[in-house]
Amino acid sequence: VLQALVQFPALRAAGFRFVYDWQSSRASVLKIGKSITVVAFGLTITQINTLLDSLIAWVLAAAPDGPAHVSWLGGVPFPMQGGAASAIYYGERFYQLPLGILGFAIATADFPLLSRHAATGDHRQLGADLTVAIRVALFTSVPAGAGLVLLAGPMAQLVYQHGSFSADDAARTARMIATYSTAVWAFCTTPVVVRGFYAHGDQRTPMRIGLAVVIVNVLLDFSLVWLLAEVGLALSTALAAILQWAVLMAAFQRKYRSLDWSALARSTVQILVATVAMSVAVLATLQRLPPRTTWFSQASAIVAAIAVGVGVFGAAMGMLKSPELALLFHRRSPVDRPRTP
Repeated sequence: VLQALVQFPALRAAGFRFVYDWQSSRASVLKIGKSITVVAFGLTITQINTLLDSLIAWVLAAAPDGPAHVSWLGGVPFPMQGGAASAIYYGERFYQLPLGILGFAIATADFPLLSRHAATGDHRQLGADLTVAIRVALFTSVPAGAGLVLLAGPMAQLVYQHGSFSADDAARTARMIATYSTAVWAFCTTPVVVRGFYAHGDQRTPMRIGLAVVIVNVLLDFSLVWLLAEVGLALSTALAAILQWAVLMAAFQRKYRSLDWSALARSTVQILVATVAMSVAVLATLQRLPPRTTWFSQASAIVAAIAVGVGVFGAAMGMLKSPELALLFHRRSPVDRPRTP
């Protein structure tokens, strides 16, 4: 309630007033209502896929004192042991953090700018600014995902390994964190790309692509779970997210032909080089730290590794003269091109 109320003074200062005439606003309300379901589905494919992961884990995981075979599948052995759904749930908590902080924040901040370009018919500038937003999302999410992969074990131990949560439970959770985190960059950039479609008034293309991706994810789930247990479910969702991102990018370029692929490729190469340097530094830091037996020593090790990783990544991007680094610190950079009339 407070989060909603604190926005009204700023809205009022911007000229917003409530309209109480239902008849004059009825058409607009109905139009928005019809769009809500389509938009919500297009933006929540990742959440739908992870929910399906949990449902499949509940169905295909053997209970501790239950049967060892799936009777309704002809008596084949259960592909997962008890606790698979919990491992998935705990693993999801970590990749949702950068998705919520980075992916949706960048997408939300960039959407008004994209909408203004669409309203004036400046599709070239819309594509240019969308490309910049994608690059910024990659700049933040690629190292974040790599960091989660590298620190999955220490973080699972620090956060979860207490009481009846055993070392084996922490190891299972760490595998889930690492597997989901391989696609953090796709999780974070997809909402940005989807906003490009919405700025053009195209709500159905992301929905159709999302529906196809959900089907692909289910097929991968039932294929990989027999080979990799619950890790197969996480890997399916990660692969589905990457597929969704790739198809959305291709569809946007095919329909609107305005993405700057050369700038995107240059930034991606720089980000990957800096992320490799960061990963080496993080691994070296973890290896040089003394044994971590207490909660404080575990937390200190993670903080030290993150600090070193952020420092090395920032230094590497600075040496590579990254325009995204300059943009985030409000310095003029090659992406600050003058607006076209």
